[in-house]
Amino acid sequence: MKRLKRRSLGLASVLAVLVTLTLSAPAWAAAEGSQSADDYTPPRTAWGDPLIQGAFTTNSLTPLERPEQLGTQEFYTPEEYAEIVERRRGQPVETITEEDRNRGERGDIHYDFAQYGLVAGQNEFSPNLRTSIIVDPPNGRLPEQVGGRGGRGGRGGGGGGGVAGRTAIAARPDDGGPESRSLTERCILWTSTMAPVLPGGYNSNLHIFQAPGYVVIQAEMGDARVVPTDGRDLSDDVPQWNGSSVGRWEGDTLVVETTNFRPEANWRGTSPDRKITERFRRISDDAIEYGFTVEDPATWTQPWTGVYSLAEIEGPLYEYACHEGNYGMANIMAGLRRDEEAAAASGQ
Repeated sequence: MKRLKRRSLGLASVLAVLVTLTLSAPAWAAAEGSQSADDYTPPRTAWGDPLIQGAFTTNSLTPLERPEQLGTQEFYTPEEYAEIVERRRGQPVETITEEDRNRGERGDIHYDFAQYGLVAGQNEFSPNLRTSIIVDPPNGRLPEQVGGRGGRGGRGGGGGGGVAGRTAIAARPDDGGPESRSLTERCILWTSTMAPVLPGGYNSNLHIFQAPGYVVIQAEMGDARVVPTDGRDLSDDVPQWNGSSVGRWEGDTLVVETTNFRPEANWRGTSPDRKITERFRRISDDAIEYGFTVEDPATWTQPWTGVYSLAEIEGPLYEYACHEGNYGMANIMAGLRRDEEAAAASGQ
């Protein structure tokens, strides 16, 4: 098996990948204009599948939707993109000093993002000359929603946080009790591995593993998604928080279809009947082209497609340990009990 060179992408490497991404298009994405190198032959695993495993960043400067002021501009020039990268990396890094840590003030309760490597300019970016991740509809924006609603939001679902947006998953309908707090808030379940995989505000990294008959997609924040590659029928599967995924190889491209979502996992307000089709194709020793199509006739008037590259980074990834939500739950409930006691004492 060919051993791939793992490294972080400097600006020169980013520009080299960007040139690769603007040369030609794979057959599956020709209509959307997705870019890839036709003359690249990916290495193989010991059992003969195209090698896509490794650690990758999904961190991107490209928004999900094209900014309206860009109109029909589908791509930046490499020079324009290089300016965007340098501008982002040149942003001042916020640090919290001991003098800032006055009790009850922002410096006392706020993360020191720089200490934990969470400032945008501290991390590598997945290069993309496109002005939006969405490539279809051609305007680079979400299609109109069923009933004439705009493309953002939808039936009460959120898209909060991050470049393209991660969604908080509810544990149960909101009845005011602790059980109604979202699983994301409580650090139990993140949508980072849920199809489609989109950039988040931080920790936007994936580790892809391969074994005979399986591919595993592990996000830095999120549970592993185990994808059998035998094309089995998942129509009768029990609904899952992250859906049920099955894959198949079409040439050098891994095609993954995901259905059977739990109703509570209403990503961007979608219905549980949505279908996500993802495509992973290694286009160089340092990058995978990732494409996806979202189909949900109950939410949008047409399917929509996005594409961007996953840049290989130095691995491995480490466990994301998150407990603030669980600690916060006890504090919230303790405060509520105090309020109830005070109200009872005052006769209210």
